[in-house]
Amino acid sequence: MRTQVMHERAPGIPWLEHYPTDGGQPQQTILDDFPFVIGRSEDSDLTIESNRVSRRHVEILHDDDGYRIRDLGSTNGTILNGQRIEEARLSDGDLFVVADLELTFFAGRAAAPSDMVTQAIDFLASHDTDSRAVRELVREVRRLDEVLAHRAISVCYQPIVELATKEVFAHILCESEYTRDNGTCGTGQSMLETDCRLSARYRRLKRMLAVEQAVQLPNHTFVFLKLDEVEIGDKTLGKSLEKLSQTLPDTMSLVAVIPQRSVSDATYFRRLFARLRAAGIQLAYDGVAGEPPTVINQLQMRPDYLIMAKSLAQDIQQSSRRQRQLEIILQSSDDCGCEVIATALKRQEDAEFCCRAGCRYGQGQIFTRTQTTPAADACLTH
Repeated sequence: MRTQVMHERAPGIPWLEHYPTDGGQPQQTILDDFPFVIGRSEDSDLTIESNRVSRRHVEILHDDDGYRIRDLGSTNGTILNGQRIEEARLSDGDLFVVADLELTFFAGRAAAPSDMVTQAIDFLASHDTDSRAVRELVREVRRLDEVLAHRAISVCYQPIVELATKEVFAHILCESEYTRDNGTCGTGQSMLETDCRLSARYRRLKRMLAVEQAVQLPNHTFVFLKLDEVEIGDKTLGKSLEKLSQTLPDTMSLVAVIPQRSVSDATYFRRLFARLRAAGIQLAYDGVAGEPPTVINQLQMRPDYLIMAKSLAQDIQQSSRRQRQLEIILQSSDDCGCEVIATALKRQEDAEFCCRAGCRYGQGQIFTRTQTTPAADACLTH
């Protein structure tokens, strides 16, 4: 077994990375000899001690065309990027599963800027930003790494209610926070808005914990899950959402909340929407402040919900401009057959106005109270 900690990427040398089942820092295994065999046998290049792993389970090969992965007739099979395979080409960043262990393959090539944790740091330094900002971001990187190692994330849901009856219709996952030294450190937005492996792992862990805690929610409800702009375009997004949906109890349904300004008529979105629809996942456009994007009028791109921008409903009775915006949104929702959700409602008067105007659902402080819970515990506020 050739597992070791790699502090720097070694150009030209491929490796595997996985996280121990009991937590802790990622373990990285250099692939310096081929074929590289993974199995239960002690003679394997990477030994996995599990009865679900065959003695010689899978091997990684290298030739002039690149890298390949081949299942060696294992009992429980090998899953590559969500699909069971016998043999397939391996690309940088591919994820394959042997028994319960997830391993990521890295080809050893120079990383693209979007894959580097240092991307934001380099940007700050190149723009003559205050060195304190750079140092704070470095601390944020280290802090986030610790959070992931200890699963120190607080999961919090807030209800979405029917404005006419105040009955809970669904729950939406709030912006999660992570904790340190028994205190809340915030969301670390500067780090999470950077497209890197740390932020991607944070999102996966947050959603995994959220689904685990969803079993505490009332039955027959919808779970609204917000997506981040930086992950729009990720080819694995549809698969990961489909997997989360399958993990929910049968009495619950997943709603993928997509930032409205990220929506386009691109081939990527058409394929993503088709996959989510096929998996029974509903769709919502978030942050709608005026006329929604024209793609909602296309049959295959129509969402189930339009979520108003947070600022739109506040003091709406005193603003004719906001009232006009709401009229446009409601008309668009009628045209495409979806519902409108008013958000960030702080006053009963605003909620009543939105209800009279035609909003069926609402969410905000008047329907919930803020609570702080320990990391990895759900905050089910009502």
